Amino acid sequence: MLNEIDSAARLDYYQEDQANWGTFPTIYKNLPALIKDQTNPALSLEITGKPLSIETFTNRDPVNTANKYWLYINTTASTEKINITDGFLWNKVKYLFANETVIGEPKRAEVLLPTSGGTSYAFADGNLYLYNYAILSYYGTPINKTGATGITFKIAPYFASPVTAYMHNIFFDADNRRFVRTSSNSSGASIISTPTQAFDLQYVAKDLVWLGFTRAFNGQAVAVLKDGGQYYLARIAFSYTASSPTITAISIENLTTFLTGIANADRFVLDQQYGYLFYSVGSKLYQYDMDNKILKEAYDFGTRKISMLKVNRLMTAYTVTGRFAAPGYAIIVATYDAAAPNTTGQVEFFKAPELLGALTKYQEPFTGLGKVVDVKYSELSN
Repeated sequence: MLNEIDSAARLDYYQEDQANWGTFPTIYKNLPALIKDQTNPALSLEITGKPLSIETFTNRDPVNTANKYWLYINTTASTEKINITDGFLWNKVKYLFANETVIGEPKRAEVLLPTSGGTSYAFADGNLYLYNYAILSYYGTPINKTGATGITFKIAPYFASPVTAYMHNIFFDADNRRFVRTSSNSSGASIISTPTQAFDLQYVAKDLVWLGFTRAFNGQAVAVLKDGGQYYLARIAFSYTASSPTITAISIENLTTFLTGIANADRFVLDQQYGYLFYSVGSKLYQYDMDNKILKEAYDFGTRKISMLKVNRLMTAYTVTGRFAAPGYAIIVATYDAAAPNTTGQVEFFKAPELLGALTKYQEPFTGLGKVVDVKYSELSN
């Protein structure tokens, strides 16, 4: 659990009881303060900067050549790495994000998008970088550029990025207002041209509000777009399990007057089981069935403020059953009381049934947190 406490980052860790899945009796508050440098036990890991995101996945680099399961902590100041495999170890000299780069760029990530063992995208300062250890490709030169010019373009900080060995990824060129894609051996972005389909991904002529991916519908990217005061919902079929993805522009609809409060929506997420679109407006969570075009208010958090809305990207458990149901399918919502943001944060895991049934909860919420920015489920034992 990555918290914001008075604009600073605090990382808390909840350890699941393997004899009673879904319960977390052991809690470590401010985990970095408990982790000492391997070479200097008097030195604890310090997380500086404002919290942005966290991620966990198996990776290696030219210095740490054995595969390890890492916890990455991204802030406005740095990206720190913790070795979970060997027991939450930290080494100020060896465990550097810079080891994954060619020339020290980017200096830190805002978001990491792992796709399989030893491969990941990193987003920072409007640029996208690719890491693929198998082909000795490290973060360095931004790939948000096309072969035609070689000039980088600004990209929006949202991605349709399924977990796949092929590293298929759709993102948005904010300068030219178009969708582009990359894959595992990309040195740049590929333009997606669909002139005979519902709309041309190469000429969108609208600004991106949000973009995401769902495993529902055999893989689909969904985007919320804006043109003036009008809001549009675009659906893109995204078959991602082959080396060459199939990308089809399915539909684009003006839903300005239909999606309640869409102009003030601040967070979006796609359900990974049935493909519902969720978005938040103030304290309310809305749920939209895109196939049947039905919108409903799914949950009202009353006086509490929403600080996070997300789904978890499972790296290995694509058969989402048993104990993986909550981390794999839950709509995860963090809220807090604005009068006491440092102590009233809580995280809830909602189950979205088929046929727009009422939301239920997979497990008891986590409480007593700060303003939660991000949550990640560790799959080390899978």
